[in-house]
Amino acid sequence: MLRARAPFAVGDHVTASGTTGGVKQTFPGEVIVARDDGTYDVRFTDGELRKQMKASSLKPDLELRLFRAVADQGNAEAQCSLGVVYDNGTGVAKDEARAVELYRAAADQGHARAQFNLGDMYHHGAGVAKDVARAVELYRAAADQGDAGAQYNLGVMYEYGRGVA
Repeated sequence: MLRARAPFAVGDHVTASGTTGGVKQTFPGEVIVARDDGTYDVRFTDGELRKQMKASSLKPDLELRLFRAVADQGNAEAQCSLGVVYDNGTGVAKDEARAVELYRAAADQGHARAQFNLGDMYHHGAGVAKDVARAVELYRAAADQGDAGAQYNLGVMYEYGRGVA
């Protein structure tokens, strides 16, 4: 007897929606157990584990899937946004190395916010070896495009003589 795949599988990223204090919210999580009866155990990003949730209360994390699909096609905005998702661990496991890859792909296309974010990664040695001079290069590239955060960070680097000759 063949069984159809349940709507969700272990490892799928999902969201549940609910109302907290009168405010409708969504809660991202990951399926950790999928049962034949259509119930699931879901661990939410805040660490809470909910058991025996019904499929009707879960939705696939479509936004994340769309970002991935568009980023895979080389879209710099999606690459930068997905980099932020991995950098912060929003709805996915925090993965600074993956964030660096995505920021780099977008920064190489001239995306100012990705250049700024990648500069921060180099500045702090997050997901990449610390390289303050490289951080300054990236801040400068983003600052030249008008990114205020990069302009500020570049000014701080000059004020304290970090990564500048």
